[in-house]
Amino acid sequence: RVLQPIMPYITEEIWQAYNSQYKFSDLGNLLFAEFPKAIEKFKFETDTNNDVDFLISVIGSLRNTRQSLGISWQEKIEVLYETQEVSEKNTIEANLEILRNIIKASDVKELDKEPKPANVALISKTKIVVGLEGLVDLDKLKNNLNGKLKKLEGQIMGLEKRLSSENFVKNASKETIEETRANLDEQLKQKALFEAELCQLA
Repeated sequence: RVLQPIMPYITEEIWQAYNSQYKFSDLGNLLFAEFPKAIEKFKFETDTNNDVDFLISVIGSLRNTRQSLGISWQEKIEVLYETQEVSEKNTIEANLEILRNIIKASDVKELDKEPKPANVALISKTKIVVGLEGLVDLDKLKNNLNGKLKKLEGQIMGLEKRLSSENFVKNASKETIEETRANLDEQLKQKALFEAELCQLA
């Protein structure tokens, strides 16, 4: 019914098919059906402090944490947050149930004491912490990160060597040099992230 004004032919076809099978309405067509009523428990709390983009970023970060660390969706995680930004705190507090359900969290609460080991992410001005004890094989994870870091360091060394070569700088096009420098910057950022993750696991 909600989609009917936007795509009337498709929605009418579906409505007629279901109505003929389940007989849920005596109306001749969908146009005269009532709009669905809102269910309070599914209502998304909106106010001037509710930043949907921020909430989506928090959820995305926590999903990435699960995926990158191999944390099963059968395992509940505890999510801790710390922020001085009132609007971001309000957004989290207004949507605690949504966060718990979507990211399969045992709890979402303010950070009191940071657990060790932990995964830490900064979303806008809010620190998001997930305790990792009992959820991941730390030795395996450290070995994996060290392997990636070693490979990355080799790539960085190669890029730095290329950029320090007089022949490369002299003969390469401006676009190629800029692309190589951008690639090096990206690799250095990735290296810093890996090193930060290893520190969190220490």
